[in-house]
Amino acid sequence: MSVPVQRTIGADLQKLVDQIPAWAQARGLTPLAALPEGEGRRVLLTGDEVSAADFIDLAHTCGARVLYFDSDVFAAEEFAVLDGDGLEPEAGVEDQLSAEAHDELKRLRRAARTRAGEITAVGMCFMTEGLPHYWTEEAAWHTDLQGAWTEFTQLRCSGLVSVGGCQ
Repeated sequence: MSVPVQRTIGADLQKLVDQIPAWAQARGLTPLAALPEGEGRRVLLTGDEVSAADFIDLAHTCGARVLYFDSDVFAAEEFAVLDGDGLEPEAGVEDQLSAEAHDELKRLRRAARTRAGEITAVGMCFMTEGLPHYWTEEAAWHTDLQGAWTEFTQLRCSGLVSVGGCQ
């Protein structure tokens, strides 16, 4: 047996979304446009949703006593490696690439070397009311480089032996 559900007109929902922050602030709450998710329940935010400064303000407002943070540094020598275990290149895999694919691989590696040692991502976390709140931001150049590598492995490595990157 199904229970009929009355649907609200989209415009009414938009009005509600627009009003929630004002209502929350009027009652001394800090509005945060996110919901706990996932196993173990946590709040995941990105720089697209909340700035780093606003995330730190939120941690303060929520009474957090510790702000955890970390960053990742790009290791160019570990990027665009066609290998099975990440330790030594698989013998002959690059030899199986077409000339065009080999040139593209060299181009990707050159681009990676220009970014060696740069920060790829920053993450922060605080706990409040037993719920972890995470914030992450990834460098656009890193996202683009990872996308180019994914595209390379999907388009250029078809038919090659299944090894890391060429699957």
